[in-house]
Amino acid sequence: MRNLYEFKMDSLYIPFYYPLRAYDKISLKDSVFNFWPTATIIVNDEGGKLTDKYFFIEGLKFDLTLGSKEGGYINNSYVWNDTSLEAMQMTEFVSGTAVLSLIHYLYNQDREKTGAFSSSVSDAVKNIMQEDFGLSLLDLTHVSTTTGKRVHYQMGKTNEDLIKNLCNCAYSQSYDTSPFLTFFNTLGEFYFMPIAEMFNQIPVGSYRFSTEAVKEADAVKGASIVCYGLNASKELYKQKIFKIGKDGISVNELLEIKDYYNPIDKKHKLLISKDNISSDVSQTLNIGYIEEETEADFYSGVVNNVYTLLNLSYQMKIMVDYNPAAVSGKIVNLDVEAASTDKAKGTEFSGKWLVIESEQYLDRNEIAMTQLTIAKSAIPVDPSHPLYSDYITA
Repeated sequence: MRNLYEFKMDSLYIPFYYPLRAYDKISLKDSVFNFWPTATIIVNDEGGKLTDKYFFIEGLKFDLTLGSKEGGYINNSYVWNDTSLEAMQMTEFVSGTAVLSLIHYLYNQDREKTGAFSSSVSDAVKNIMQEDFGLSLLDLTHVSTTTGKRVHYQMGKTNEDLIKNLCNCAYSQSYDTSPFLTFFNTLGEFYFMPIAEMFNQIPVGSYRFSTEAVKEADAVKGASIVCYGLNASKELYKQKIFKIGKDGISVNELLEIKDYYNPIDKKHKLLISKDNISSDVSQTLNIGYIEEETEADFYSGVVNNVYTLLNLSYQMKIMVDYNPAAVSGKIVNLDVEAASTDKAKGTEFSGKWLVIESEQYLDRNEIAMTQLTIAKSAIPVDPSHPLYSDYITA
């Protein structure tokens, strides 16, 4: 039976009540690469009532609800960021298709500040979230503990910019080669966590490929695959990192790519042949002055951050039935049959994947779907593969 979807857009000042058929599209998006989630509401305003009466109220807060009793709901708050009017009707009044662009409500509270934090990175992040954004400790369950303590300066930066800078140098002893990611997702959850730790989460959905995809709720409705390959990894094959110690002497170390990707299973491989990596240095980086006694963790975090895209380089885009729990930062599981008869599973595509982008949307036919970009750092390779022994393993 088809789910009956609901959409509410509540505000103190605008009685925003349209039948679902009036919306061309309702889209809620997030990404691990974008700090704030966004929403786009496209409404057919042929009568010109919305445009004529309200047009645009910058920063107006809306409480959005999308979902169904059967499938669950997304509830989050946004502010009106910008607007446009498209497909305008040539009548005596202004009308057309109104496109409302919204952004997470806390974006409107973020201002440039000056200050300093003498603490670990994670404690500085928690302080900002509690003091400036009003989040509780219960809202910070996805903030992972970092190792090391130093002074962090906020010199005319917004909290968003400072937190992203802190993410670039965050280090966890428990996940010592994993870069961090930071973002709010569509559910309003705040993440500041190593990529490797995210894979420890329980999957919020399990999906499979099927010839009866339209009829089966757990089937992938559409998919595409992207492997970033050389664009993500060529410069990381062998990096020489320079740093200056307290005695003013420059020292360097050679880092190899095999030590900085974080597979779910140590048997998973980078699809890079060992023969493709020469003895030459592929990239040189200068980190600058490092106080070894107090900033070793900071240095490790900066180095790990260089490998962020490498840890997300094998990606798929999948379309599935509406799943409000499947948002950025969550894990989904894929179960894919093998195309060849000599193995039971398509091991390259099965298993855990990290959601790095999500879009929850309702179209003009009142059908809700979830589109995900999912990623992992390494691929399980079948032992029968001709390059099985030549691929790089951690």
